[in-house]
Amino acid sequence: VYANAILNHQVDKNFDHKDPEGYLKSVIEELRLKGTIVGLMTAANVEKYGFSRYEEDGIAVTSIITAGVSNASTCGEPIDRHGVGTINIIVLIEASMTDSCMVEAIKTATEAKCRALTHLDIRSVNSGELATGTTTDSIAIAELGGKMKLRYSGPGTKLGELIGRTVFE
Repeated sequence: VYANAILNHQVDKNFDHKDPEGYLKSVIEELRLKGTIVGLMTAANVEKYGFSRYEEDGIAVTSIITAGVSNASTCGEPIDRHGVGTINIIVLIEASMTDSCMVEAIKTATEAKCRALTHLDIRSVNSGELATGTTTDSIAIAELGGKMKLRYSGPGTKLGELIGRTVFE
């Protein structure tokens, strides 16, 4: 999907809207953003974001992340309690990518997120197992274009290495 902007909007910790998509559309209208907007929401303080950028072999990758883990969980486990806490990952890639490369970039960013959570020993609030994320995480991959046309972005590629490094940091 072509987008003009990505918005990571901070909501209150008690946010519980019946129509989150409609709410986000009203925020976009209030901000007077034009065009197609990819919107993410979080209760994490958006002023306390992680930023990492690397450029190698003609490929540049930037990751911007907000992370609240009070709602940490392990994928596939029964969810006993729901709470706030979201990890939003925005990855900006200065290259052209095939559709399958963009899908694989989501997988690679997810693997790096899981690695970071393991490194920090973040545990599920439901089971105590190592967390793989939260129940409300989002990832936006943005292809900014460039000279290179990339077909792959798994961990064994330069693009995948840069995605992994920037998300982990």
